[in-house]
Amino acid sequence: EKSLDNDIHIIKQGNPKLKVAGEYFWKSILFWIWLILPALLFVLFLILMKNELQKRRDAALMKNRRATKMARKRLSKAKSYLAEKNSDRFYEEVSQALWNYLSDKYYIQRADLSMETVRETLLQKDIPANIVEELIKMLEHCEFARFAKAGKTSDLQQVYVSAITIITTIEDTLK
Repeated sequence: EKSLDNDIHIIKQGNPKLKVAGEYFWKSILFWIWLILPALLFVLFLILMKNELQKRRDAALMKNRRATKMARKRLSKAKSYLAEKNSDRFYEEVSQALWNYLSDKYYIQRADLSMETVRETLLQKDIPANIVEELIKMLEHCEFARFAKAGKTSDLQQVYVSAITIITTIEDTLK
């Protein structure tokens, strides 16, 4: 004989979650969203990757974008030489920062890089003449200080500030 307690189960109370017969998940909007979403995300990923690869292939564009960052990096290195009072290395870094910035920013080949090509290029890009002349004077000053012993007596801090000001002004003019 079986006990009555083991034979009858307790009736569930509360609201049961019932579905209408014939209604399935695969017919719902959520099912179609989950089905199509991965495909759309994959297509979006492919488009973005194609654009990124195309940008990376354009080396000149990448150099242009990095020109200011690289110039600031060289100028920070020049600042460390300024603190060490190493004028030879300081002028070398400032000079390289300016020349590399101009080459990368304005697509001037290093072999063609000269004071005259810099002047012509900047004036063609509608950089104000006074800024161009200030830049040329800065480049000449750095070259003179690097290669002539007499040129190293100038105020290094002023040269550093002028170099930063010139690059910042050119960047602001381009915007």
